[in-house]
Amino acid sequence: MTHATCRLTAKNRDQLGNPTLGSQVWATFTFYIEAAGCCGWWQASLCMKNLDGAAENVVAEQRKLDEAGERCVEAAVKAFQELAAAVDRRRDDLVAAVRRIRDDKKRVLREQLDIIETERRRVRADCDGLQASASITHRSLAP
Repeated sequence: MTHATCRLTAKNRDQLGNPTLGSQVWATFTFYIEAAGCCGWWQASLCMKNLDGAAENVVAEQRKLDEAGERCVEAAVKAFQELAAAVDRRRDDLVAAVRRIRDDKKRVLREQLDIIETERRRVRADCDGLQASASITHRSLAP
């Protein structure tokens, strides 16, 4: 109750003690009931105003949470895209290195085959020359 209501209450309390003021007593009770209803309404409206403010705050927090959550999701997606790109680059580098090593080894093996083939031809030519020389020697030794 407000201070004015308290003063009225003290005045009306004096009137309640006077039995000659019956109609005024009823009017005072009515006033008290209306005043109590008014105070209850005022408190209820204040409570509703506070609840509305709290609801607005919660909705604002939900909006902030959604926005922050989306920023986090976007950051995570970006991080994984960068990671995937780095893995792809590393894979490409590794595949290129393996192919380069394979090609180098194949080149060395081809060179070895060429050396072997060259050596084979030389030995064959030497063998053919020895065989021809052996047949000439064999004919010249014959009686």
